[in-house]
Amino acid sequence: MAYHSRSNSLPSRQHPINSQIDKNLSRLRATEAASTSSSSSVGHKLNGLQDLRRGAEMGLVNEVRKYLICRKAMKKAIRKALKNLKQMETKFNTCSFNKDGENGTVISILREVEAVTISVLESLLSFISGPEAESKLSRWSLVSKFMHQKSNV
Repeated sequence: MAYHSRSNSLPSRQHPINSQIDKNLSRLRATEAASTSSSSSVGHKLNGLQDLRRGAEMGLVNEVRKYLICRKAMKKAIRKALKNLKQMETKFNTCSFNKDGENGTVISILREVEAVTISVLESLLSFISGPEAESKLSRWSLVSKFMHQKSNV
């Protein structure tokens, strides 16, 4: 019997920051291997160490900047999706159908499925976007649920 295993999707090549840091580190090690105690040699090593530190800092700053930009775009997309869900929910709640007979039962069940689906999607999007959106959403969800219960009574 053959078993199939999946591998993690890891990058096939190094990140550019890593290669730059490796290059600076190799240069620094090479100057240390040719160790002389002259002031110019020590100065050269200190310059190499400073280049290494700057490269690491700049790389980290750039990665953090990219992450924050990506996160901002993601939050914007989630806010838009939540707004669209609210509009769908509003349309869903304002539609009136005849609740008589078999068709009325099917429509009623479909409405409940849609309400649960919207609620689950809202919860998921709120969880992904963090606590800020979740608190706003929970307030509106409570209002929405109260209005939905009120309209059914």
